[in-house]
Amino acid sequence: MKITRIIFTALALAGAGAVFDVPAAAKVTPENISWNRELVITHIFPVEKSDEAKATNPKARFTLEHLLVGIAKDGKAETAARQWLNSWVVVWDGTTYPIGQKLLKQWENHPHTDPHCPPGKQLCFLHAPFRLLAIVNRPDMQKRDDDLKPHSAGEVRFVFGITDASGGQRNALAIFEYDMKGENADELHDWQDQWHRLNKFQLATEAYCQALATITEKVVARGVRPDLTNGSALKKIRTNEVELSEDEVQDDALWNLREFVLAKSGDIVATTTEQTPREELANTQELADYVNAEEARILKSRYVVPNALLGSQANIPLNPQERVWLPPDAVNPPHINNAAARDRFARNTCNGCHGGETGTNNIHVHPRDAGVPSILSKSINRSNTKEIMARKKFMCAALNRTMPPPPTAPMGGSLPPDKDAQELLTLLMERAGHAH
Repeated sequence: MKITRIIFTALALAGAGAVFDVPAAAKVTPENISWNRELVITHIFPVEKSDEAKATNPKARFTLEHLLVGIAKDGKAETAARQWLNSWVVVWDGTTYPIGQKLLKQWENHPHTDPHCPPGKQLCFLHAPFRLLAIVNRPDMQKRDDDLKPHSAGEVRFVFGITDASGGQRNALAIFEYDMKGENADELHDWQDQWHRLNKFQLATEAYCQALATITEKVVARGVRPDLTNGSALKKIRTNEVELSEDEVQDDALWNLREFVLAKSGDIVATTTEQTPREELANTQELADYVNAEEARILKSRYVVPNALLGSQANIPLNPQERVWLPPDAVNPPHINNAAARDRFARNTCNGCHGGETGTNNIHVHPRDAGVPSILSKSINRSNTKEIMARKKFMCAALNRTMPPPPTAPMGGSLPPDKDAQELLTLLMERAGHAH
């Protein structure tokens, strides 16, 4: 078989590189990838809740109840749901509002009209105030060490919209994010090969749902990661909402983003928002000093915002196109040594990604009514957007086994850099510090 030799020049490591052989016949290009079957799945047939209460139905593997069974330390979905919602609060003008408890009460009080519902105030998941919007493959969210050795093949995400008591859509989302474990080129390939094979099926078929469920079960099913808390591959639950907060404060509220993780105890608890400082630091010299001091690492996305700077929630302005972090157009802005470092830092925050830094109006997957597919943001609503093309390139690299392997010997700069490898390594570094 003809072999194509691909030379990688590791941009993150001065002068280091590696030679990696792959069969030319295995090459997959972005044009071969069906973005709405393999990357962002919003077609109504896979995501709409099935009326069949049968465990054999593949769509039962996509329900909130099934996800929570895999997360809960006692294997009971209701335990996980109550822990999570009881810990969900927002702080507004110094007052804490338990919006998760209010949502829990709405759920408890829903009439148990279905014979499959449990008695009393137990939660009936047939009436859960959550509607699945999308199932997402994120090969670009893989994680690598400084020497480029992978320790994650990316993420699988389930995006839910939160509904009101009558089942209507609300401006509120919950995203469950799972790790695809991958520690070498073969494992990265195997994950994306399964996603790519979905292209063989028609979306509106049970065969497609079954193939999709076979993939998602590898991160969702109970006990799939014995090395992690509760045996779960869950990385975090992320929320993004405005309407629940407005109900509480009885006034215009900011879009509010929160994060929840599995604690060592096995409980679901609120945590700080990843890579996102406290709001009061938004336009301060203290934050500018941090960006200046970490400039080199920020530009390579090899930085972690210290806990001392992090906040418990991230807010998006009422005008989401406003820049939040060290805005260059502010009056008397703090001094920043490198504008590119400011941009990279800001885009990697929660409210930067969902606001003015990316031109996004708060959310990428919009809430929907029953029977209607979600509208997507302009960043991911077509096969050729910059964001979708970037994800396709990560997927192709895994399928072709052309993700940069750990360098084994310096190339001394004697060979010209491969342009595709350069682009991929640049994307890899850009997203290494990105949480969204």
